[in-house]
Amino acid sequence: MKKNIFFLLVNCELVITNLKKIFTNIIKLSFFSLILLVFSFTNKAFGQASLPVNQTFSTVTVSGAGTMPSGFSQFGLSGYSGALKFDTQGDYLILNINSSPGLLSFDVGINNSFTAGTSFPALATFNIQESQDGITYSTALSISNTICGNKSVTLLCNTRYIKWIYSIKPSGSNVSLKNIILNTPLTVYAVTGTGSYCAGGTGVAVGLANSQSGVNYQLYNGASTVGSVVAGTGSAISFGLQTTATTYTVVGTNTTSSCESNMSGNAVITVTQLTAQITGANTLCAGNSSTLSIVSGGGASNA
Repeated sequence: MKKNIFFLLVNCELVITNLKKIFTNIIKLSFFSLILLVFSFTNKAFGQASLPVNQTFSTVTVSGAGTMPSGFSQFGLSGYSGALKFDTQGDYLILNINSSPGLLSFDVGINNSFTAGTSFPALATFNIQESQDGITYSTALSISNTICGNKSVTLLCNTRYIKWIYSIKPSGSNVSLKNIILNTPLTVYAVTGTGSYCAGGTGVAVGLANSQSGVNYQLYNGASTVGSVVAGTGSAISFGLQTTATTYTVVGTNTTSSCESNMSGNAVITVTQLTAQITGANTLCAGNSSTLSIVSGGGASNA
């Protein structure tokens, strides 16, 4: 009997101990879930920004995330006069965009100094990261041991989140950020060349009203390419004379990011077939003559 009571007491103690562990783990999990929830909320961008983006941050208050421009969210930031201030390791700014990006440029400084004579500390690392889903990021540009001022990087086509983060902070060095400019990967221009020509003629020239340096343009007949790519020059370009009666379109490809975009409109070429009718005497006697007229397209000529 005493032995049974002893085992019962031991079992009760084990049950109580296990219950304490269970409740402790539940509390830990709940706290961890709360932290994740808060992090997810603060990490979420407020809306999406449409390209192009041009944000100076000269007049934006960053005391609360709700005051950030559309598409931007932040953690730990404060403000200098006319710039954002990253004063703690791990501070970040996120921009969420709704379409493929092109060239990203911005001004970065130390302690609100952006002059070329100001150097970024060798022990400091300020990273620009990009992500498709806002969860997994890769480094697009790492800034360390360099001259402050304007920096730029071409982002990937599928990038929808851009993060500026103070990854490693030495003592006394606060990062300043302003003048964020993000362009579209390609500017859309109008296709030119709609027209007709007479059968047997040289055709009609097809081109673009303007073009962009760093972009290659390809002429298409449906899904088939026509001729070779033509490099953008910053002005109008031509794909030469086209003789096939069809509808032509143009696709531009950024040579750095490989992002593609359809150009605006199309060129429709038609071929006019010549028809001729000869009029005059059907029968002539020897020694007589007659005037024959060739009628084509509503006009007449004598032969």
